[in-house]
Amino acid sequence: MFYSCTEGSILINNIDICTIKTDRLRQQVGYLAKEPFVVNDSVYYNLQLGNPDITLEEIVEACRVVGLHEDIVNLKEGYDTFLGEGGCRLSSGQKQKLGLARVLLRNASLILLDEVTSDLDGEVEKQICRVIKNISKARIILNVGHRWEIVQRSDRVIVIDDGKIMAEGPPLMLEKECVYYQRLFAGN
Repeated sequence: MFYSCTEGSILINNIDICTIKTDRLRQQVGYLAKEPFVVNDSVYYNLQLGNPDITLEEIVEACRVVGLHEDIVNLKEGYDTFLGEGGCRLSSGQKQKLGLARVLLRNASLILLDEVTSDLDGEVEKQICRVIKNISKARIILNVGHRWEIVQRSDRVIVIDDGKIMAEGPPLMLEKECVYYQRLFAGN
């Protein structure tokens, strides 16, 4: 359930969300958490969750976009492979790619990402960041992150300290002008 604003308003493409029916708004929002939800079923089933009319061709294309297709076809049963409890047959990076593919398949215009690279090693983190950057060309992405790699690839960053917005702007500008930003990413 969405909460009502106590102050101000929330606009998506200059439309106040209070004027949009809740079910329509939910259809337009995709969400990916730090730890993606994976059920003990096939890769195919996990990718069509919440979207049962999706075709295998669409699933394969989404997996190609996020760089997961080759990993899947190398599994013993490909897209029919069961992933185990919590996706235990996948690495952290593969789970994030699976989650990103699922978000793409929803075709949402607004994607919310919550610390999606925080548990990934350097190269996988860079791969995920490249995918997110590509996705951002066609969709609005709001990304909560503390890792330098994903923040520095953002078009615009909002620095929050103790619940207050301290600064906002492109990463390069904040790197030069914002003490809070400099403290967060000292040494990068």
